[in-house]
Amino acid sequence: MPEHDSKTWKAYDQNPVTHSAAHYLLTIQSLIDEHGYARTTDIARELDITAGSCSQALRSLKQKGFLVEDNNKFFRLSPEGEKMVTTLRTNSRVLATFFTDVLGLPTKRAEVDACKIEHLVHQSTVSQMRKLTEFIKAHPECIEQFQEGKKGA
Repeated sequence: MPEHDSKTWKAYDQNPVTHSAAHYLLTIQSLIDEHGYARTTDIARELDITAGSCSQALRSLKQKGFLVEDNNKFFRLSPEGEKMVTTLRTNSRVLATFFTDVLGLPTKRAEVDACKIEHLVHQSTVSQMRKLTEFIKAHPECIEQFQEGKKGA
């Protein structure tokens, strides 16, 4: 195995949140947006998991500083958790837009792929993808030329 591969896969574990943790945080924020609160039972129901599994994951997110629990067992995102949700939502939106508008992928495929990597991709990469998407959208002939070439491949 080449040296860069052995170092690259180790860096994967250095991400601030896992795929699962990202879903918890996004779900908590969605529940708060919709109902004004998020409880373990609501989070578990939304994620279609047991309350026990949910409690364990929430404990970990609290320890990492992403969540705060009040005396009524309601969860809210800490400032760090809010920042992470904003980042995840932005990443997902930029990735999905790039996948649909530039690569010409179907919306559902773009959403699934964006979900898979929204928590992994570096902010500088997202920033460059956003710039490239804006540039290409400002030059529709580029999109047509690229997508025509893609169809023939």
